[in-house]
Amino acid sequence: MKHFSPLAIVMLFAIPLIVLAGLVWTGTTENFDHVWRQVALDFDPPKLLSVWKGVTLLGSVLVITSLTLAGILALALLNQWSGSGYIAAGMELSVVLERAMEWSVSRGSAA
Repeated sequence: MKHFSPLAIVMLFAIPLIVLAGLVWTGTTENFDHVWRQVALDFDPPKLLSVWKGVTLLGSVLVITSLTLAGILALALLNQWSGSGYIAAGMELSVVLERAMEWSVSRGSAA
């Protein structure tokens, strides 16, 4: 199995995120967001509200953190220390990138 360098993997995710941040910062995505929000509102009957709330809950900080800690613990119990370290470092990097993107977008929209 071919292994990719860490830099290649970071670039694979970083480039689309940078492009997306640029599009959000310039307001290019506002029309796209509005159209799809309206499609979702038109399609979503009130009885599906609990389903969408459940889907939203899956991406909550509590669920993501719990699953991450469970994965790290499971790998640690299997003596897969490098794997658990990669997960921990990846999650920390994702938090830093998320905060940086939020800051850049809110700074761009205030200008």
